[in-house]
Amino acid sequence: MELEQEEFEETLDSLALTVEGFSTYDDLTKYMDIAENVESVNERLKQCVEQSRQFGQSEFLVGKEQKDYSRLAIMQKDFLPFSNLWLTTRTWHLRHEAWTQGPWEELSAEELDETFDQCNKTINQVAR
Repeated sequence: MELEQEEFEETLDSLALTVEGFSTYDDLTKYMDIAENVESVNERLKQCVEQSRQFGQSEFLVGKEQKDYSRLAIMQKDFLPFSNLWLTTRTWHLRHEAWTQGPWEELSAEELDETFDQCNKTINQVAR
């Protein structure tokens, strides 16, 4: 188990560098690629949270002191604005294209209004 935890620490180090790297992304023309990267990081964060829980449970069961993985929660918190920004940007661009280039009959005022409100709300939260 200790070897697995050492490997997990290395994974967390790598993930932390990836999360920090998102502060350099500023090219809106690459929103699709960046959004795909965001989804990948979100999935990796989710897997790491699950793995840290499993380590904690195993340590508890065998009576070992539980390792502190609180930096994982900090990473999630730090990454959330980037995740929201790029996923919302992708949603906006894809919907905007459908609204402006799609058939008029297929437009849904409710969907348009809901998407606009949600994107606006999310971007305002990111800007804070």
